[in-house]
Amino acid sequence: MYSRLLKWSAPLAFASLLGVPASAANMATIEVTDAQALAGAAATVEIKFVPEAGYKLISLDFHMFYDPALTFDPVNSTVDLDLSQAWELFKSQFGAAGSFVSNSGVDPVSGERFESWSYSPNAEIALTGPFTVSPTFVLPANALPGTQYSIRFTGELADANATLFGDEFDKTVTITAVPEPETYALFGAGLALLWAARRRRASIPVKASPAT
Repeated sequence: MYSRLLKWSAPLAFASLLGVPASAANMATIEVTDAQALAGAAATVEIKFVPEAGYKLISLDFHMFYDPALTFDPVNSTVDLDLSQAWELFKSQFGAAGSFVSNSGVDPVSGERFESWSYSPNAEIALTGPFTVSPTFVLPANALPGTQYSIRFTGELADANATLFGDEFDKTVTITAVPEPETYALFGAGLALLWAARRRRASIPVKASPAT
């Protein structure tokens, strides 16, 4: 982070001394998508970076913190940077095309698990479309319906024209455990029985009390 800060702040300071406005960096908007799954099943969430035209990626810091009750599934996770690729394949190709450092483990403070990347390509990468990261997680087998599990994405990506800071992001998505289909069927059958019983009671004539 500090090396990038020096790299971007120097041109900005020089431009300021000359009275020349610094180049405007292209921006990226960020979208996230939640997910639902049955207990013990897999669910895929998504974070999508949608760049402005002309965005040239020069660095990416990506951190993913997730509930320790979840099991991260890298085999079924994908990363789409112009071409959808498996998680580990993407990481290996990035490593061959620049400076790439990845790490994973457990945060000692929060207890959350994490996956982390830091990448600087050998050459600018022109983003011609969205850059999408789609990690897959498996819910615990004993997840109760309605339980929500959070995944937090933080980091920064930078355009070649950035003079000081890139596009920082801090987004949280959730995976919600949902009931088995049989549960909905039983619930619907119970409601039908209650409705039928109420209708039957309403159709029974009420006897008048004898006059005294």
